[in-house]
Amino acid sequence: MTQDSILIISLKKGNRNAFDTLFEKYSPKLYYFVLKTFQNKVEAEEIVQDTFLKLWETRHRIDEKQHFNTYLISIAKHLIYDHLRHKAVERKYSQYAKQTSEKTYTVEDEFALESLKDYIVAQIELLPPQQREILLLKSKGYANDEIAQTLNLSKRTVETHINRAFKLLRNSLASGNELFFVLAISVLQ
Repeated sequence: MTQDSILIISLKKGNRNAFDTLFEKYSPKLYYFVLKTFQNKVEAEEIVQDTFLKLWETRHRIDEKQHFNTYLISIAKHLIYDHLRHKAVERKYSQYAKQTSEKTYTVEDEFALESLKDYIVAQIELLPPQQREILLLKSKGYANDEIAQTLNLSKRTVETHINRAFKLLRNSLASGNELFFVLAISVLQ
């Protein structure tokens, strides 16, 4: 049995030292793999951190027979795709916001916006408690760092909860309509 196999079995049992050892061994390789995609050190570091966070959260599903490096790269690829999709939504939102900021609104538009706000608040109430609390603090203008300090969480945990909450909201609100989701995000801000 290889040293990695022993570490992976220990990791599956929740051994933090095994996790740290695997992180030290594989994070530099993973970082350079991700950096090729993003050409941005900060984003590459975030993807590596998210990959290992996901590894920890799903450690019980690791197949000891699968090559560990391949497993990590698979997780990272999914996170990269999610990140790129998120950036695409941000670009669409930015374009939409720029176009609509120049338009005037009617009373009907205001009524529709109020209805949308009510619906969003109802959907937020259905989120898991911690995600709901984080989103509500975010809607009050708190920065991720401030939310992390307020709730005694790491900044990465706050960002993960925000991403998951938006994913749940997108699924419940958008129903395939990205413009509706963009409007929902603008209401929250």
